[in-house]
Amino acid sequence: AARYAGLCHEDGVGAKKDESEAAKFYGMGARLGDEVSTARLLDLAQNRKVPEAEYQYGLWVETLPDKVTTAVRWFGVAAEHGHILAMKRLAELAKSDVGAKVEYGNLLLETKPGEAFTYLRSAYDAGATHALSNLVKAAYQATTETGDSHLIFLLEQAGNSNAMAARYAGQCYEFGISVAKDQAEASRLYGMGARAGDDAAQNRLLDLAQNSKLPSAQYQYALWVEN
Repeated sequence: AARYAGLCHEDGVGAKKDESEAAKFYGMGARLGDEVSTARLLDLAQNRKVPEAEYQYGLWVETLPDKVTTAVRWFGVAAEHGHILAMKRLAELAKSDVGAKVEYGNLLLETKPGEAFTYLRSAYDAGATHALSNLVKAAYQATTETGDSHLIFLLEQAGNSNAMAARYAGQCYEFGISVAKDQAEASRLYGMGARAGDDAAQNRLLDLAQNSKLPSAQYQYALWVEN
C-alpha cells in the first residue's frame, strides 16, 4: 500500500504530483521491506536529487546493520539541500558518531564556524584525519568572525607543516587578528606556508618582501626561493 501510494504521488494518478510526498511513502515501504519502494526511493534520491528522498533513503539505510556511515552521507546530502529534519538527525548522530561529527561540522563551516570547529576537532582527535582541512578553515573563520581565538591550534598545525594553517596564522599576525600585529612573525609563518607549497602564503610573503620592503619577509622569501 505504501508503494502504491508513492506511485500515485510520483505519477500524479488520483493525487497531486508530488515527488517529496512520494518519497515519504516509498520510505515507509522501504522500511517495511518492499524492494520496489526501495528502488523508487533510490531513483528519486540519486538521480532526481529530491531532498525528501535523500532523507528517507538515509532513514532506511540507518535501519540496516553497520550502515550508519552510509546513512550519515545521505543525511548530509539532504541537509546540504536544505532538509531541516536531515540536519537534525545529523546533529543527533554527531553526538556519538565520528563520521557524523565530520559531516555536521562541514555543514556548519560557513554559518557557524565556532561550532564547526568543535565538531571537527572532536572528530579529528578521534582519528578522522580527513577532517583536518576544514578544521583549519573553521579555526581561522571562528578566530576572524566570532572573536573565539584558535590561533594556538593554527600555530600547532603550522608546526606540523600544515601549509594552510601557517598561512592563516600568518594573516592573524599580519593584520592583528586576536593577537598583536607582528609582521616579522607573519613573515616567518608565511615562509613556512610557502615552503610547504601554499600559493597564497607565497603571494603574501612576496608582497611583504617586495612592496613593504620588510627585511624579515625578504629573508623568508630568499629561503623559499632557495628551497
